[in-house]
Amino acid sequence: MGTGLSYKELFEVKILHHFFLDKGAIHYEGLSQQEKLQILSKYNIHRALTILPTNRTSGLLRGLQLIMKPTPSGFTILSRVSDGSDDQAFSDLQSPTKLTFCIQQKNPMLLNFSALPLTTGEASIYHFSNLDKAAYLHPSLSQRAPVFDSAAASAAASDGDPNTFAYYPGDLLTNNESAPTAIYEATRSTNNNITTAADWRIDSPTEPYDNATNYSEGDMVTFEAGGVEALYQSINDTTGNDPSDTSNWTKLRNLPLHYVTVADKLNVLPRMFNYTFSAAAITATFEIKAADNNTIVTEEFTSHAQQLTHQVDMRTLPEGKYSITITNNADASVLLEADFYLMDSLASLANAFGIIDIYLGSDKGDYSVVNASNLITRRSFELRIKSRSTIWRYFNKDNEVVHESTFNPLTQHGFLNIPFNGNNLPNPDELVIKPEPTQYYSDIFLNTST
Repeated sequence: MGTGLSYKELFEVKILHHFFLDKGAIHYEGLSQQEKLQILSKYNIHRALTILPTNRTSGLLRGLQLIMKPTPSGFTILSRVSDGSDDQAFSDLQSPTKLTFCIQQKNPMLLNFSALPLTTGEASIYHFSNLDKAAYLHPSLSQRAPVFDSAAASAAASDGDPNTFAYYPGDLLTNNESAPTAIYEATRSTNNNITTAADWRIDSPTEPYDNATNYSEGDMVTFEAGGVEALYQSINDTTGNDPSDTSNWTKLRNLPLHYVTVADKLNVLPRMFNYTFSAAAITATFEIKAADNNTIVTEEFTSHAQQLTHQVDMRTLPEGKYSITITNNADASVLLEADFYLMDSLASLANAFGIIDIYLGSDKGDYSVVNASNLITRRSFELRIKSRSTIWRYFNKDNEVVHESTFNPLTQHGFLNIPFNGNNLPNPDELVIKPEPTQYYSDIFLNTST
């Protein structure tokens, strides 16, 4: 640093976008160590996203003697350490302080090659944090993926519009809300549950262990032990020794991998929020809580014929995540319950993709950036964005469809063999996709009449 001061990494945030990491149909986590290193040497998430601290956080970084540095996969925060110590943070990082970083969309085509909804609807933003996270989610800053919503599926199926679905290609669901063991991706527009194999496919970074296979050092497999599926890597050439044999295998991480999904999306509410009652003479309590679940606003309102709408003034609240609950006092029924995000200016939504909130302190389990003695824990957090998959549709020069592929991922690296008439067809450009009601397509035009 040139000042004689010592700094150590407090935590890092990696944004892992699988469009840039996977190799064709091979998931990044299933690649050999050499292939991973080759891909990582070219990986730079800043070509797609810009990550900046908010103005408030810039001031906090200076005051706490923290430094933000970009890395190819995201950023790292360095902390000044006390003289003669490798891990003792110089500043008190136990205080209830939040560091906020804004993720801006730099590549305008980002959603074309990301397994995320193509339309945003209401003003919204993706929100990620290390607060209130279950241990099994670590190191992900995402929420767990949602489970199948039977009510939404039933409503979509019965609304009379054949082009309305609860789920669209690339949507991600989990099989268990409290302790997920698998992630499923929709391969077509559907109102069916994940048990319908034709509509959903399970996400797996590599093939399951097979006791008849000869594994070489560095090979990856998935294996279930004690009811928990995990990713394992062989440390020797081995056959017939399953991954519970620690002399031949090392466990890398529990599965499933956690991706950014609609569960991370929050509506952005205006600071003067209007709620309209369905009838007069309803007395309700409005309660707003901060992200730490502390109540910060409580007020009561009774609707009447001349005024069915009540306005909640949130102009004094700092930018951040909140929840609102509106309860009918007569029967304690909940009229509205939702999480939301407040921004300093709605104009800042223009290029905003997401917000990362990192809370300091030692009371967040695996997500704590210091321990109870203010010693640095060197946490590594991650956000994963799954690559979008499409049906690859091939047209001849007469604009006729001559071939359609299966549901294939769009990736920067690798080539998928699409055999047709004795040749391999080209892979599509990720910059243009064509959403249709039941499927998303990548169209390729061939200079041929067959």
